[in-house]
Amino acid sequence: MDSSVNTDTNRILTETHKPRSLRWVATAAVFAVLLLLVCIVQRKAGAQAAAFGGFPDESAHYLGGLAMRDYVATAFGKNPIAFVRDYHVRLPYFAIGVWPPFFYFLEGAWMELFGDHRTSVLWMIAVSAASLATLLFWMLRKKIDFWTAAAGGSAFLLIPVVQWSACLVMADLTCSLFALASIVFFARFVERGRWQDSTLFGVLAGFSLLTKNSTYFIVLVPPTVIAACRRWDLLRNRSLWFAPAIAGIIYAPWLVVSRSFLLLGTHGLQLPGFVGIQRDYVMILWRQMWLLFPAGVAGGILLICSKRKMSALAMCMLAVIPAVSVGIFLARVPVQDRLLMVSYCALLYLATELGAALLRPTNRPRVMLACVLVFGYVNWMNFRRSPANDIHDAVAYIQARDGQQPGAVLVPSSSEGPWIAEFAETEPRRPQRIMLRPTKVLGSEDWNGTNWQPYYNSVDEIRTFFERTPVKYCILVSMPRQRSPREAPDASIGLRTYPHDALLEAAVAANPAQWHLLLERATASGTSYRIFENLRWTVSSEQKVYAELKRLWMRYLP
Repeated sequence: MDSSVNTDTNRILTETHKPRSLRWVATAAVFAVLLLLVCIVQRKAGAQAAAFGGFPDESAHYLGGLAMRDYVATAFGKNPIAFVRDYHVRLPYFAIGVWPPFFYFLEGAWMELFGDHRTSVLWMIAVSAASLATLLFWMLRKKIDFWTAAAGGSAFLLIPVVQWSACLVMADLTCSLFALASIVFFARFVERGRWQDSTLFGVLAGFSLLTKNSTYFIVLVPPTVIAACRRWDLLRNRSLWFAPAIAGIIYAPWLVVSRSFLLLGTHGLQLPGFVGIQRDYVMILWRQMWLLFPAGVAGGILLICSKRKMSALAMCMLAVIPAVSVGIFLARVPVQDRLLMVSYCALLYLATELGAALLRPTNRPRVMLACVLVFGYVNWMNFRRSPANDIHDAVAYIQARDGQQPGAVLVPSSSEGPWIAEFAETEPRRPQRIMLRPTKVLGSEDWNGTNWQPYYNSVDEIRTFFERTPVKYCILVSMPRQRSPREAPDASIGLRTYPHDALLEAAVAANPAQWHLLLERATASGTSYRIFENLRWTVSSEQKVYAELKRLWMRYLP
């Protein structure tokens, strides 16, 4: 064991004296390889050609970025609140307020530089994933050899939920990158006590919170490290307090602005208690990381029991595990595997600590590589793929039919986000068309789809709605028949039906003089959609639709 430690110490000293340019070149090469791995996952999963339906929030995250990009491109200098309000009336599927804005600033800037189509934005997600894995590599590289550190970074990208997240337009990987980077700078501050490290910790922590609220757990890491390691001297270092001050300056203004929206996501949820949260947390870590989870736990126990001085980074990685679980409990949100990215990094770091302690430096790269290959073999593409884009042709058909007179569209209740995002992605300019969500204009429900309250309860009332809100198109989706237990699983399972869906069907069928069937298509999932055109629609109808939607949305918009 001692010879192993000495060998590692000599290696670290050797690496430290290497030219900094060479270390950066090596890190850049690792990033390029990891980025290639993410791109292979995306291509293999068909992510670029998929619809915006891999997760309910995906359409909203994409449209939030589009709103930022279109403001800069078409309305920069004008009142941004008025622009976003009007944009939301026309394309009502983003939730800036419930989610902080920084991810959308980044997404909008990326779109302005590289294009606003799904493929382009997925490149941004791939860069976030590869950067997070590269940061883990850099953390490990400071302790162990190059190839073992590279194996650790690769293992992160082979975790099923990481592969899944890399194929969606979501904020989880980006906010986790900022969160992990902030923790790294806190560890540097613990070691050196410099105000520069505390400042960077505060900046990155603030931006991680401003990217997504789910990174709130980082505020628990410093007190956990200080209390567990009895580093009370840090409290007397004035530089420590730079971090919370800076993070507060960055995040607090947005917290004040959005405070009325922040609890929308928790209404109607039945959440377990503290013990239940910890159980769910451990089960997800086991399910996602398999044998690497107990290896990480064993590495953590070994560090705690070892008589050797623990590095500040190791202290922080140990603190991450309870900080995330306690943070989830205090925030009163469900445990979700996509929100545990930093926990996965921490466990991989601790698992590598175990390997460093038990394996000789000469054998370690081969053993770690074998472990990663087995882990990758078991997990490769082991996640739910995004649905195929079976609505693109229908959207293109409507756009070609409209020409220079785009009309309002009432989209299907079961797939509002994908339809709205598809229209937004392919329109020549935005927002030129008004999109209507049945779950918002025909009733109300909590953020999580609970407590449905209809506004209309009869076919006659639905007819009145169409008179007051004369949309040009109404798109209806038919669900497949219920399959028997012996038949293959149905890809459409999970699509929800509402009482108003039947009312819409009846209202359209009862008035063939107004509603003309334009197109009917079956999809690979077993559903079918039908597009009906309102023969009484005129260009002036759009003004009535906009006025009615503005009246409804002003209940919620500031």
